[in-house]
Amino acid sequence: MPTPAVPDARTVTLRVEGMECAACSARVARVLSRLDGVAEVGVNLATERATVHARSDLSDRQLAEVIERAGFRASTEAPSPAEVAGAKDADRDRQRRRLWWAVGLTLPIWALDMVPMAIPAVHDWLMSTLGSQPIRWILLALGTAVQLGPGRHFIRTGWAALRSGAPSMDTLVLIGTSAAYLYSVVATLVPTVLPAGADHVYFEAA
Repeated sequence: MPTPAVPDARTVTLRVEGMECAACSARVARVLSRLDGVAEVGVNLATERATVHARSDLSDRQLAEVIERAGFRASTEAPSPAEVAGAKDADRDRQRRRLWWAVGLTLPIWALDMVPMAIPAVHDWLMSTLGSQPIRWILLALGTAVQLGPGRHFIRTGWAALRSGAPSMDTLVLIGTSAAYLYSVVATLVPTVLPAGADHVYFEAA
């Protein structure tokens, strides 16, 4: 399909970091296409490049800011194949570290919250040694660490996707985990505002 005619147009290639799937590249293309003066957009997930055909009065910085508001990192330096491979390796390393931090913080939550449900003797021992409310405080601390530590990625990208009008899987994760976390915070800090018998905590789902 031929490129639509745009007076005094130019073609810009931007580097876009943080795209993880086809939906991400589609979101980048969508937000750029909405910008007045943009005629055509091509986004390549594999090479992390966005090619934009737009009016010359649209600066590179304006185009990059639109991408960044959608939750990605953008620059006018087109990456080389080696840089793309290096960036992907670094991103995988970051994801691996987030995973292990999440596992390390979630296992104690699971041990304190789920195991006692399956083994009554463990429940009785925890109630006699720690008590219900201290356990909830521990769960709150661990759950908050998960949300603001390894879970911060989903808060940032999920909210950015929602704000740009193109919710993603990260948005679904954000909504689900935030609902479980916030309900549990209320049940821990101000349980009296909840109906009788509804002050359960769900930090293991957050």
